[in-house]
Amino acid sequence: TEYYVKTSRQGKGDGSSWENAMDGKDFAFVLPQVGDGVTFYVAEGEYDLKKLSTSTDGTPTVYINSPVTIIGGYPANAEEGAVSSPATHHTWMKTGYFRLATGGDVVFDGLRFENEYNRGAFDADYYVKDGLHMILKNCVVLGNAKNDYAVYAKVKTTLENDSLVGPVNRTLVWSNDSLFVTNCY
Repeated sequence: TEYYVKTSRQGKGDGSSWENAMDGKDFAFVLPQVGDGVTFYVAEGEYDLKKLSTSTDGTPTVYINSPVTIIGGYPANAEEGAVSSPATHHTWMKTGYFRLATGGDVVFDGLRFENEYNRGAFDADYYVKDGLHMILKNCVVLGNAKNDYAVYAKVKTTLENDSLVGPVNRTLVWSNDSLFVTNCY
C-alpha cells in the first residue's frame, strides 16, 4: 500500500495519489494505524508533527506501530512519476519522539529532522523492540541547544548517507543497541 502526502490536502485527500494527497494532519493520524510494508511518499515542505500527536505525559509523540517506509524529497507540486530529490526538495519533519511498536524495518529516507524538545533532534524510543531496525537514509538531522544529541535511538539503528549536525560540544549519536554507520558526515 502507498500513501502520498503534501502540506495541504489535494483532491479527495485520501492519499491514494499525488492528485489526492493527504495533508500532514492526516499523515500523523494514519501513520500509527497502517499495516506492514506501507510506504509514504512525502512532498517538500514542513510537517509539524509535534503539534499533531501527544503521549499521555504531554510529550509530542508520533507512533509507528508497523514496519513502514517514509520517503521525502518530492517536489511540492509532485505529480505521477515524480522522483525524490532530497537535496533539492526539503521535507522537514518536526517531531518530539518517535515511539516504535513493531518488529521489522522502519525506514526514513530523504527527510530532514528537527526537534526542539527532547534528547535528540531525531529521537526514537520503542514499545516493542524484538526484531526492530530503524534506518535513516539520505537524511539531514539538525540538533540545537536544547538537544543532547543529533540522533538518540534506543533501537538497532542504521545511518546511511546522512548529514548529522549536532548541538555544539555534544555527542552526535547515542544508541544503546547496535549502531551501523555508512558514509555519514
